[in-house]
Amino acid sequence: DDMKVQLDADQRVITMSKTLDKWDAGYVGMTFVPAACRARYDEAVAGLRAELGDDCAVEQVLVRLSEGGSRPSIVDISGHGWYEIDDPSERAMAERALASSEVQTIVGLGEG
Repeated sequence: DDMKVQLDADQRVITMSKTLDKWDAGYVGMTFVPAACRARYDEAVAGLRAELGDDCAVEQVLVRLSEGGSRPSIVDISGHGWYEIDDPSERAMAERALASSEVQTIVGLGEG
């Protein structure tokens, strides 16, 4: 299942979960953290790792930021190419495609 995202009126993340009944967007596992937001992001990561250990996920970091008032915004990547890479065989497939002349654009690498 894709990660489901509930947004506020300003298109900012409220919550994420694979089990949401109502959602506004999907998360493909790609996150851009501007330099000005890096300290807050790192603090959220450190807090979650202290609570959950190394098993915490990026989705939890984004929800934590949202709960703390730093609601991450989203962008629509519909129509852009990306590859989901969960294992070495998928990475090899993506690298072959990127090396071919058929592929012109990649937006990001997702996670499952």
